[in-house]
Amino acid sequence: MKLVLYANSEPASELVVEEFAIDVPPASFWGGETRQPELLAAFVKPNGIYVESLVKQVTKLLESAGHGRSAGGYQLNTREKPYLMAACLWNVIFSQRLAYVSPPPGFARNGQRVRLPADISTSGMAACLDSSLLFASCLELMGLNPVIALTEEDAFVGFWLRDDCVPLLTCDDPMDLRKRVDSRDMVLFESTLITNDSPVTFEETKAAVRELINEDKEKDFVFVLDVSQARAKKIKPLSTIEIRTEEADGSAPGPLLIPPVPPLPPVRPDEKTIYQHF
Repeated sequence: MKLVLYANSEPASELVVEEFAIDVPPASFWGGETRQPELLAAFVKPNGIYVESLVKQVTKLLESAGHGRSAGGYQLNTREKPYLMAACLWNVIFSQRLAYVSPPPGFARNGQRVRLPADISTSGMAACLDSSLLFASCLELMGLNPVIALTEEDAFVGFWLRDDCVPLLTCDDPMDLRKRVDSRDMVLFESTLITNDSPVTFEETKAAVRELINEDKEKDFVFVLDVSQARAKKIKPLSTIEIRTEEADGSAPGPLLIPPVPPLPPVRPDEKTIYQHF
């Protein structure tokens, strides 16, 4: 860009001439951990057409397994229903047969251009951050509280099994995550495995993430973002326009079956959420 200041509006009387470059990233660019990491929550878009179609398939899968046609978040005040919802979501998205693409080097620190759910539905491709944001969008639409975690070379996703959130919007302490996972308050899973050629179960993808937050990997951990906290801080989803396309048939989620729910503690009275119906 070139900026020229004139005296008395006469081109012959230039006072200052300065040229400078302006770098304007696209709206779908996230700036990374070094530039407002909390804005990653804006790329969690629960109300898109593709996200809604995936959640609709989740409710059908739940119904076919005898768990009711409802994705009602924490309304039952149990840990079992949120777990089943997420397990069905894993099967539904796995049936999309998405292809993996590598993220740019240093994306967790420096950012990257994000493939939004509408982009994934068209291209059929996703990097680790893209697939994590897709899962988080679906989880939020189902009424669950998602989290997104980043390491130096990977991104993964999770959700609360009860209606809660991390005290801070972003947290760089992996020990806190380990405690919440081990106490069965939170589930984390590796979204990248959704692109595997051979079937990967929900239990297997959970085990893969547990390795990523072990003590010997702490130096690679960057931060975890709590989407529910971001919404409380008025960080809203990006406003974009999607073109409705023909939905893929997700009624048959491939060879994966809904796993049995592992033993989970009941939700204590002080942890329960009270819902008001109008």
